Amino acid sequence: MRPKNRLYPFDVHDSLDAQDHLTREIAGAIKRQLSSSTTNVPAEPTRRLVTIMYCRAAVPQEWSAHMGLRDISASLNVFHRVCAGAVARFGGRVAASSGECLEIHFGFSGLLERSAELAVRAAILIRDTVCQDALLGANGLSTAIGVSTGPAVFNALGQAERSSDSAVGLPVTSARRLCDGDEAGAVVICRATRDLLGGLFQYDLTGPDSYKVLATTDVIYRLEALKGGVYPGMIGRDPEFRQLMAQWELARTEEGRSVFISGDAGIGKSRLLAALRDDIKSTNVNVLHFACAPHLVDVALAPIREQIERLAGTQSKDTPEQVEVKLQRVFVGCAKDEIGLLAAELMHAPQSGQVSASLMPQQRKEKLFDLLLAYIVKLAEVSPLLVEFEDLHWSDPATLEFVALLHDRLSIARMLIVLTARPEFRPTWPDTERATELRLTRLDRKHSTKLARDIAGDRPSPAEIERIVDRAEGVPLFIEELARYMVAEKDGGGHDGGDMPLTLEASLLARLDRLPASRPIAEVAAVIGRQFSHEILAIACSQPTDFVIQRLDELTNAGIVFRTGIPPDATYRFRHALLRDAIYNGSDSGTRRALHRRIVLSVERKLPKIVDSQPGLLAFHAFRGELFEKAADYAFRAGRYAVGIAAMREAVGQLRIAVAALSRLPESASRDETESEVLLLLLTALVSAEGYTSPETQATYAQAETLCQKAGSVAKLAAVEHGIFRQHMVEADFSNALEIADDASRAGRPGWELGRGVVTMHLGDLDTALKFLQDASARLDAAGNWENLEIIQVIGAPAYLAMCHALRGETETARLHLNNALMLSERSDHPTSRAFALSTTARVTWLLGDVDRNREICDELATLCRKHGFRYWLANAECYLGWHESRDGRGMKAAERVYRALDEYRATKARWLYPFFLSIAAEVDHAHGRFRDGLGRIDAALQQSADTAECWYDARLLRLKATLLSESKEAAGAEQCRVQARQLIERQGSRLFAF
Repeated sequence: MRPKNRLYPFDVHDSLDAQDHLTREIAGAIKRQLSSSTTNVPAEPTRRLVTIMYCRAAVPQEWSAHMGLRDISASLNVFHRVCAGAVARFGGRVAASSGECLEIHFGFSGLLERSAELAVRAAILIRDTVCQDALLGANGLSTAIGVSTGPAVFNALGQAERSSDSAVGLPVTSARRLCDGDEAGAVVICRATRDLLGGLFQYDLTGPDSYKVLATTDVIYRLEALKGGVYPGMIGRDPEFRQLMAQWELARTEEGRSVFISGDAGIGKSRLLAALRDDIKSTNVNVLHFACAPHLVDVALAPIREQIERLAGTQSKDTPEQVEVKLQRVFVGCAKDEIGLLAAELMHAPQSGQVSASLMPQQRKEKLFDLLLAYIVKLAEVSPLLVEFEDLHWSDPATLEFVALLHDRLSIARMLIVLTARPEFRPTWPDTERATELRLTRLDRKHSTKLARDIAGDRPSPAEIERIVDRAEGVPLFIEELARYMVAEKDGGGHDGGDMPLTLEASLLARLDRLPASRPIAEVAAVIGRQFSHEILAIACSQPTDFVIQRLDELTNAGIVFRTGIPPDATYRFRHALLRDAIYNGSDSGTRRALHRRIVLSVERKLPKIVDSQPGLLAFHAFRGELFEKAADYAFRAGRYAVGIAAMREAVGQLRIAVAALSRLPESASRDETESEVLLLLLTALVSAEGYTSPETQATYAQAETLCQKAGSVAKLAAVEHGIFRQHMVEADFSNALEIADDASRAGRPGWELGRGVVTMHLGDLDTALKFLQDASARLDAAGNWENLEIIQVIGAPAYLAMCHALRGETETARLHLNNALMLSERSDHPTSRAFALSTTARVTWLLGDVDRNREICDELATLCRKHGFRYWLANAECYLGWHESRDGRGMKAAERVYRALDEYRATKARWLYPFFLSIAAEVDHAHGRFRDGLGRIDAALQQSADTAECWYDARLLRLKATLLSESKEAAGAEQCRVQARQLIERQGSRLFAF
């Protein structure tokens, strides 16, 4: 039994019937945690940068001699209530009080600049309220207030000896001294506080280091600093910025351009993009911003949906009709059914799904993309358009597909697409003359030093700046955070930099540690993700709206998060993904698990629309919260949706979660049944995304076979058997493939004629293959089962029958069956089946010598494969297309395209058909007079066909070898190859290769 956490009172594997109890416990624990964090200081001595206020009731001398005791008590009680009310309003806390004096702390957990401002605003409110209060004024009471900012030590004696929350240090001494001045009714601040406040207030100098605050001003002197949105100056990026601006000018005045900015986390990608926005903001320009996030990597089109939600102003409480009305304002001119499709497919408005029910999933996705692309192009027609995609390394594949399609519109739209990602990301859009890549590297020492000095000013010594530069290692974000931390410490005076965090994570957590009242809120937000809504945060925290808004204001003012919109309809985003990660990883694991659970349970109860529209999000939180049954259900839902729109990589990610969640549930018949369904759907996605030969696909097939055998599910076992059969085929393991097909046929399981025919055809037994394939064609109806892998059988029967007839020299019959296969694939509207049909058709047209049609088919196949990430079939298409370029006289460039395609083919681990594609490369070698290279490829092809028994193309290989030997002046060897080819043609009946 694992130890139990105080926020997690029972083991995570207990029955889910205890969820209500868990919810109540979590709610109470979070409430206690949030409450305690606003009143308690740390148990150990801690030095923090704070603003201290001393507030003293200026009591008339006659009080002690003439005023009644009850009146004195009542006046002091009112005074304390006035102070407490003002302090609470501006986020301070009364740390200690005795009679007429109060010690008040601002910014114990706050940003220095903000804490000073809040303290002075509270002081002004206290001063004015005391003066205007009827009782206090009548009794002659006024107040004197001193405010000082600097580093103070809290809990100096430790928790065991603590008698109050008082602090010690320079600001405490200074605030007391300023408070004890002779002038009653004054708010007096020290020089450090004055420097931080800038022009927020009006002052009078009262001494060498003190100022009297007169009133507030209308000028917000540090507006950007108070909002936490100030960027450091652009340093060391002049060449990259000039390139970016040059591309913008071309996009603005000529035609569209694309810039891909890549670099490590914190290297300055977002800063460079912000500089571009700042430079062009005064011009007539539109900006669209799409931001990817790690927790949404398996949620199709998440950044696009979020941008449209912002543009349309939709909210989760909107009805489907309201969603459509708001979308109509954005997509002006769209028909009602188009708006309905947008609402259903992008915004997930349930009732709107009826308008697109007649379309196949792929058609719906293509229609959705067409509408979005048309909208963007229309914006670019009105004025130049900047389109930003940030953090593409966290993008879902569907968004990447959209990005690639958007690149196709660059020739017709005045827009600049700027994309950012980390180095591990590989672009999926076409590489054209309109696309530019900027790789950001670390700053050199000169620029690093300048950046640190610009942020930190002259206060740090050269040695301290050198320390920042050494530890930051040229990463601008590291430099920025470390320098700001040093400045914050030095504003209190006397700091030597010894406590400066050694890493960025420590620096980020140190900043958050200055907000103890808001830290629990930040930890909850980090559990939700990089971006979070006020709505979900509120239900996760279970705190009053005003309290949550106040805490979020503190995080916003401290630059921890940025806010869009007005609470409670606001959305927030952590300033950096690294900041969110640091907060998440630094929090207690049991607390995180409990919060993930609470998010799921609360969303289910209070936000049912999110349950329907974002099952992937719920799956993420349910799995992290160890609600494995819910995680499996939500991930399965999300996976089904992704497969439905052909977003196979997203489907793989979601279905992996479902499998992992199911593996953590107790064994049962119902679990096995669900797991088998998940595995079959996962196999559909894996085959499309990674191919039959990937280790995960193979392991998943084995797992599914074991599970289906255990459950006794005949139908599911048949689907798995067909998949394992195809695995063996792709690996050119024909003996095992034929054994599976023969065993299934002997056991009376139907549908194996096609498999037996395909194997025997590739083994060179064309007569037997023809019989099997004719039987398969007779059994399979064109309107048969279109689900999952069965579609390949429906299309495969006429496709392979066409290939068999072609090999036998029956070309007209072959063409008839080939047309039938293509027609069936078009009717299916299934990307995998279409790619399969095109690939087989390309092979048959190649065999028949139909050059023009082969080229047309391969162009379509290559486009389809790039769109859906079909690596295996793309290698097929590229090999043919390279041959066509060679035939057109493009020289070695065409040959290199074929050679690259062969490398890609080998990289897929496929062995089936490899001798055939080697022969294509050998023909290119022949065309370029590279006879030795061509002979080497032919020998390699013949060797593999001997190893695997895939001899259906050997006659053609021998003929090609004879040609190469003849031109190499090796007549005897050439004649021997011709004799072997004739014998093989006679034995196999492959009259196509006769000569």
